[in-house]
Amino acid sequence: MDEPQNHEPAPPLRDEASVASQTGNDCYSAGERDWMERTQQWRGKLFQPLLRSLTACRVSPSHLTLLSFIAGTMFAPLWNQSAIIALAALVGHVLLDGLDGPLARYQGVASRRGSFTDT
Repeated sequence: MDEPQNHEPAPPLRDEASVASQTGNDCYSAGERDWMERTQQWRGKLFQPLLRSLTACRVSPSHLTLLSFIAGTMFAPLWNQSAIIALAALVGHVLLDGLDGPLARYQGVASRRGSFTDT
């Protein structure tokens, strides 16, 4: 006789970063972790329309990280050409760097590896 199968719904999937944060298995103190989580929630709500659009255009967090890296590394060489363009590259770097994490969380692909890459 076969045993009855369990048909309970599976628990929701949690990404590595949220598990690490909830267990305290990360590099943050309790105060830093609390502040970080509150600002992550705030940015997620603030940028939700943009995150939805980026997702619809199939932009991944890795795309933003790469573009941020390129913009950041172009700052110094551009400074000799034009301070305005160099500052625009720096602002682009900061904005893209601030969006890759919220996009990863929005798309459900946040991980400790991504968090490490972002630091």
